[in-house]
Amino acid sequence: MQPTIIFDKVSKKFNRGYASDSLRDAIAEPFRRLFGKNGTAGQGQGGSKRQENEFWALKDVSFEVKSGEALGIIGPNGSGKSTTLKLLSKILRPDGGKIVVRGRVGALIELAAGFHPDLTGRENVFLNASILGMSKEEIAKRYDEIVDFAELHDFMDTPVKWYSSGMYARLGFSVASHINPEVLLIDEVLSVGDFMFRDKCINKMKEFTESGVTMVVVSHDRHMIEKLCHKGVLLKNGQVVEKGEITYVLDRYYSGLSENKYKNTDLLLRRTTKDNTSIEITKVRMLDMEGNEKNIFLTSDGMKIQIYYRAKDTVIAPCFYSRIYSPRLYSDKGDALLNGTNTERSNLTFKCEHGDEGMVELTYKQLNLLNGKYYINVGITPNFFSSNVYDHIDKAATLTISSNIEKGAGVVFIDHNWKVEIGQKS
Repeated sequence: MQPTIIFDKVSKKFNRGYASDSLRDAIAEPFRRLFGKNGTAGQGQGGSKRQENEFWALKDVSFEVKSGEALGIIGPNGSGKSTTLKLLSKILRPDGGKIVVRGRVGALIELAAGFHPDLTGRENVFLNASILGMSKEEIAKRYDEIVDFAELHDFMDTPVKWYSSGMYARLGFSVASHINPEVLLIDEVLSVGDFMFRDKCINKMKEFTESGVTMVVVSHDRHMIEKLCHKGVLLKNGQVVEKGEITYVLDRYYSGLSENKYKNTDLLLRRTTKDNTSIEITKVRMLDMEGNEKNIFLTSDGMKIQIYYRAKDTVIAPCFYSRIYSPRLYSDKGDALLNGTNTERSNLTFKCEHGDEGMVELTYKQLNLLNGKYYINVGITPNFFSSNVYDHIDKAATLTISSNIEKGAGVVFIDHNWKVEIGQKS
């Protein structure tokens, strides 16, 4: 069976500050030249200057997707993910390589793509669906289904320029998913919707793959990618770094490439105490259980935090502390504290003399945190109950957790199991 999508050694080049190859930018380019925007007019800039501003958004990227498969494209911002989808949907043209897409394509790539801001939601359904290849009669037959799925019944006669980003996403996905696509291209736009509608979209996309629709999905949401996709492609700087089974590719991305090794940054920028303290923190390191510096861990991983110190005076029994916070959760005091511990709780006491230097190490046997970013504050106090602080480093380390979808939702993993007993009466 022939692949539905063939992306063979595809390259795409752009010019910083110069026109792209879309119709909109092609029309605008003469005016940019006339008025000298970005320094392109009246300054004698020729082909050499244009070449200096060229960069490759994609370079020799290859992959194939078979009928009914779902491919997840992942990678950091600027890696070429959205450019890949725009090439597949023929919004952009490649500068090299071959692209084959077989079948009707439904695409949700940019929030406002295919919508006219002055037209109503109803009018934009007909406009957008016709752009995607449906006839007026086909759209009329499916109109009620599109509106029901989008849940925008009260807003269909409102110009879409008054829509929120979430409403745009609802209408755009609903149209793209009701044109009977054979190929569906989805970018990050679903991230702006509420979680209930996002789950509804995920279930719809699962129905598509089960019915043989081919999908390409771009997202930073591990849960969505893992739930939908069979295979993955990891892009970085416009090139394929890894491809294969989706779980393997996701683990490669979240566990970090060699360029993403943890770097200890200047703690002075985040120190909240004065220079004349009796004892100070000189360095903070975050390590795995084998002693390798890193800042990306799995839920089941252990982690070590090393706090290096220097005593400027005699300190009888300094109390070192570490606190893990989640910026996704809030309390009346700011970001939510997920865990806090200190040396005094563990009965670790020692005395420091003037000039002493050393290191205190905290070991978490298993983090049990779920997918997301967290940060760690560390500090030293005279004792656990003291309001005085010798030293405190705000966001001394940033922690990224990559968790499998089976671990559940939220921020903390609690070990558990389910069982069923058929026939048990309440």
